[in-house]
Amino acid sequence: MTRIRTFSLRTEQELQQLLRRERNRPLVSSIGLHRMQTESPDRHIRWSKTILSDDATYPAGTKVIQCELGEYTFDDSAVADVDATYTAYYPQQKRIVYFQFGWRPLGSIVRLSLHDGKWFCLDEASEIYGEITESGGIAAGASGDFTVWYGGAEASPTQTIPVYFDKMASGTAQQGAMALARFFPDEDHFSIVELSCA
Repeated sequence: MTRIRTFSLRTEQELQQLLRRERNRPLVSSIGLHRMQTESPDRHIRWSKTILSDDATYPAGTKVIQCELGEYTFDDSAVADVDATYTAYYPQQKRIVYFQFGWRPLGSIVRLSLHDGKWFCLDEASEIYGEITESGGIAAGASGDFTVWYGGAEASPTQTIPVYFDKMASGTAQQGAMALARFFPDEDHFSIVELSCA
C-alpha cells in the first residue's frame, strides 16, 4: 500500500522557494585550485584575454580574434590602490570572438557576451597607441602601417595594423611619429586622432 505524504502550506512554500533558488544558481565545479563555470546555452558574460591563434600567429587589424576565458578580479578587502589580476581557466577554454568595435592587441583583457552560440566583445570603440612605420609616412586621406605599442613599449611580438590619416589637417603623418588611432565602426577602420612630432 502506497502512503501519500502531505506537507503544510508553509513547508510547500519553502520548498518552492528552495527549488526556484537552485534553478537560478550557476553550476560550478572545481578541479584542483581552479574554478570552472558551465556556460549558459543562450547568453553569458565572461572575462577573457586575446591570445595567439592555433597556428601561433596573431591577426593584424581583423575583427575576429581568438581569446581564452578566465577570471579577472581584485582584492576588495579594503579601499586601496590595487591592480586587478587575470587568471585563465585550466584546462584552457578558447573561444573565437567578434570584435565589433575594432581590433585589440595581443594580451588585451576584454569582456565577452555569448549570443546564440557566438561570442562578441562587449567593449566599445578601441583606441591604440603606436608608431607610424609606413615608409615615407602617411599622406592626408591615405592609409599606412602603424606599429602597435602596448604596456608602455612596442608590442611583442610586433603587431602592425593599417591606419588612416583622414581626420586631421592636410599634410603627412611622418614616419617615426607616435600617434593615437581610434576605431570608427561606421567606417570600419582605425584613424589617427592624435599625432606627435616625429
